[in-house]
Amino acid sequence: MGPLIAAEWIDHSRPPVPPPTRGVTVEYGRYLARIAYCHGCHGPDLAGGGGPPPRATNRAMRFGARPDGTHIGPAMPWVSRGQMTDNELRALWRYVRSAPHDSLR
Repeated sequence: MGPLIAAEWIDHSRPPVPPPTRGVTVEYGRYLARIAYCHGCHGPDLAGGGGPPPRATNRAMRFGARPDGTHIGPAMPWVSRGQMTDNELRALWRYVRSAPHDSLR
């Protein structure tokens, strides 16, 4: 989980933005990435700090393992994110694939 933010720092004058329609879309994936705080660790272009994110999202997000079978460390909250539905993970993957970082293509 990311750092806690004091309630006083939040702009409560802005109305909350309604989520997009659920579906396997880039827009819904962007929303999921935002509420899951993916950008906090992976950066604004989702490139992360040392290379591209794992390509096998179902294995990484469901079981905490990279495509080569090595385990992902505890900093990646795959246990909670692994609770997403298949369609939510598909939408998130569509969003990741749409990111401007060249290594994601």
